[in-house]
Parts: sequence; C-alpha cells; structure tokens
Amino acid sequence: HDIVSAVVDQRGHVEITSQTESIDLDIATKLMRDKFDRALEDKELNKIYLFALPTAIGKTELLTNTTATIAAPTNTLKNEIQVRMKIESITAPDAIIFETPYLNNKMSYYYTIGLPKKAMAVIHDVSSEKNSNKYPQIDVDKANLYLDQLSQCTNSTNTVLTTHARALFTEFKHDTIIFDEDPLKTLIDIKQVEITDIIKLMYQSFSFSNDLTKIIHNLESSEAGMVLKTPSLTLDVEALIEKLSLFQLNSNIVSFFSSSLFYKDPYNKNVIHYVTKRNLP
Repeated sequence: HDIVSAVVDQRGHVEITSQTESIDLDIATKLMRDKFDRALEDKELNKIYLFALPTAIGKTELLTNTTATIAAPTNTLKNEIQVRMKIESITAPDAIIFETPYLNNKMSYYYTIGLPKKAMAVIHDVSSEKNSNKYPQIDVDKANLYLDQLSQCTNSTNTVLTTHARALFTEFKHDTIIFDEDPLKTLIDIKQVEITDIIKLMYQSFSFSNDLTKIIHNLESSEAGMVLKTPSLTLDVEALIEKLSLFQLNSNIVSFFSSSLFYKDPYNKNVIHYVTKRNLP
C-alpha cells in the first residue's frame, strides 16, 4: 500500500476483497422469521438448519413463542430465556452438584464418555431409600429434587428450556431441538491435563500404577505439536474415580481417559490438550 506497509510485519492484516451487501433491518427480520417458520414446519427428521444471524436481530425473541426443546449455552442464559417466555414452558434443573466429590467425579466421567443413563443411575442410587444411610441427607434431598424436576421436563409437551450439554444426553418429547448459539464447543470439548498430575495419581494409586506408567510413558515420548490419537486404556476408570476424590489435582484427568485426540503443548511439554467428540441426538 505504501513504503511503510511494504516492510512491516503483515500478520493480522485484513484486506477487504469485496463489500458486503447490506439490507434494511425490517427486511432482514422478516427474512429471518420466514426461514425460521419454514424450518419449524418441515416434518422431515434428522435434518439440520443453520442460521447465521447478526447480534440483536431478535432471534431470542423468536424463541419466546416457539414450542420445542430450546437449548442455551449455559444455565444462566437458559434461565434468562425462561423469564422472557410468552407461552407455557418448563425449565430443566441446573446441573446437580453433590457434597460428595466422588459422586461428582463419577457422573462427570459417565457424561464425558456418552453414558448418561449410568450418570442418572448414580442419582437414582443416591435417592433410593435403601441407601438412606449411605449418603449425606443433603445429597439425598438434592437427588430427589433433581429427579422430580427432570421428570416434569421429559414428560412435558410444553416448550422445554435446557442447556446444550443436557440436550445431547436427555430425551425430550419434542422432535425439534433449537440450539441458541453455536453448540460446537459442547460437541467438541477441549480441555487440558498435566502429565505431572497423572504421575501424582500413579504414586497414590498403586493398584493402577502399571496402566498409568504406560500412559505417562506414551505422553512423555509423544512428539510435541502433533495431533495424536489418545492411547487405548485398559485400566478400570470407575474404580480410579474413587481414588480421585481423595486428593487435589490441577487438571481434569477423568475426561482425558475418554478423549479422542490429544496434542502436547510445544511450549510447555507438561501440558496435554485433548478433545472429546460428542454427537447430536
């Protein structure tokens, strides 16, 4: 462009190759509503519609009159939509957090590997009268309240408000799920684990030392900066979860064991980035 731009570092430089064609807001809003209504009226199953929309065009307002399962990114946003609803609706319960760390770790693992029924089995186990002395009363009360709220949602034909994560694991009555905002971060979940945490776990879980040693060796010998398939595991992760509740670690080890791919950080070789892939219902 000039003498200066010819010699400066061009990283981050954006060159506009063509102008975006603009339309009036009223026309855009009508176009959005027409396309949205057409998508809702389509009776074909296993079909996905993607809406790329600008901010503040009124997409959330569309949802306030829609009968379907509506999934928001977080519980906070889910509850905000609930306040704005203009038709009968019911809201799924917020994620249950027990006072017992072992229960939270076990449920997290089941959801991560796509076994929501086993996660629900944990909640049912806590709420069961035969286990009344096995768990703290506060956990029993939380489990009962959660199951009652969830039952109302899964049996309702009114609009159900839930989160991206729950929409992937729960069966609702509607044949339409609307994801408000992009659900890609839920479908492709990226987290970190530190190799030193797995080493700590190995020293404190002697019965798993052989399996964990193999995993540690695999990670330490892997080439940094390369996307690699997560090594297959033979250890009993369910039994290992009980050990995890006994001490503090800096990273999420449980979901690493069910991940699809990993990447060793080239700048900090103690850090492993890993991804878990989930599927739409």
